[in-house]
Amino acid sequence: MNQQILQQYVRFSEFLAVFLGSSYEIVLQKIDRYQSGIIQIYHGEVSNRKIGDPLTDLSLSFIKNKTYIYNDYITSYTGKTFDNKRLVSGTFFIKNEKKELIGMLCINVDKTEDIEVINRLLSLQNISSEWLQQDSFSPKEVDMCSNEEEECLETFTDSLVDLIEKNILIPDYDKRKLSKSEKMAIITHLYRQHLFRMKGSISVVAEKMNMSESSLYRYLSVVKQENQV
Repeated sequence: MNQQILQQYVRFSEFLAVFLGSSYEIVLQKIDRYQSGIIQIYHGEVSNRKIGDPLTDLSLSFIKNKTYIYNDYITSYTGKTFDNKRLVSGTFFIKNEKKELIGMLCINVDKTEDIEVINRLLSLQNISSEWLQQDSFSPKEVDMCSNEEEECLETFTDSLVDLIEKNILIPDYDKRKLSKSEKMAIITHLYRQHLFRMKGSISVVAEKMNMSESSLYRYLSVVKQENQV
């Protein structure tokens, strides 16, 4: 049933891409406990992503914070690509008949040139451009960040390795032998960030932590038991 629902959005994504044009990136993401990521994308040159690439950090936070429970969609939040394009984005949460999240339909539009033009106009008038960081280019008031003072920017990457490295918070983890408690702390954090939903995440984490996949699965089994709701 979930696959049938997602299939309807594949055709709808194509319609949006044709209607809106090449400056709008249309991304359909599948969400499940075993494998999540991009299953269809149009005009992927906007964020330099392709089918099979992982979820963004903000998409993962939507899952972690269960933003989809009280919202059918989120609009007008900002994003930044690795080559510093500034995007304005929106996400529609795709749910099944049980109200479970099974996918996200995202639209991203590159506003880099618009912002540069506005900055140039403001500089001619000797006006500060700080307002660009305020309401018109900020996320809506939704619980998307753990820290209310943190800027909620979506970071786009096509690398699962980059996403995992960003979420391993123990210093110099790759330069020394980790203790059992440090391994457990890293794996627990990655699990709570839903990074093990990503295809290939087990092998990447095992390599980064210099441990076998079978050993990682044993740690992960303990983490899952300790984090059952």
